[in-house]
Amino acid sequence: MINVQKHYNELINLIYILQNLYNYLLNPFDVRGEFPYLYAQYGNIKAILSSYPLPAIHSVQQAAGLLYSVPFIVFGIISLRSIFKTLFKGGADKLSPDEDVRRLFNWITLTLGGACLAAFVVILRFFGIRCGIWKM
Repeated sequence: MINVQKHYNELINLIYILQNLYNYLLNPFDVRGEFPYLYAQYGNIKAILSSYPLPAIHSVQQAAGLLYSVPFIVFGIISLRSIFKTLFKGGADKLSPDEDVRRLFNWITLTLGGACLAAFVVILRFFGIRCGIWKM
């Protein structure tokens, strides 16, 4: 059994955020010819940034990236992109009924996207506090 406290400075570092985000969001799944057809692969153990090598103690578990396992996230990103595009483009003061419906749809999409982002930040913050990266 490995003493994690001994390797604390090697494992708990902000430079691993990109490596872990890749594994959480972009790690592909494996397709096989037997049931179940989709298997979660082990995360990437090669360093994404060559200037920050991973320690020998670094390990990963099986995980399928959210962009592969929940493809509707892509539709959410596309709708958020269109919302931000219309927000920063400006608009007329008087809106037609169709534009009112579109603005309501944009508001709902933006709110749901913000709630999703807030939940993601809360989870990251929780593990950051537990691991000692952030102070309460």
